[in-house]
Amino acid sequence: MAANAFLIDTDIFIDYLTGIQPACALLDSPQFDIYYSSWTRKELLAKSGLRDSERQEIELVAGPISDDLSG
Repeated sequence: MAANAFLIDTDIFIDYLTGIQPACALLDSPQFDIYYSSWTRKELLAKSGLRDSERQEIELVAGPISDDLSG
């Protein structure tokens, strides 16, 4: 188990997807457990004009959403 858990918002995901170094370092680090809400995923995927390649990258990074909150 990681030492620190972070709940990230849409802006952090966008920074990661555009290569902003602090966001990349946070999300790529094995020392952190990263969590996000289903709302964040919806915001990312609802962007007007989203290309198929962008949608695929978001889905790759975000992974599947689980309704299981028991851990």
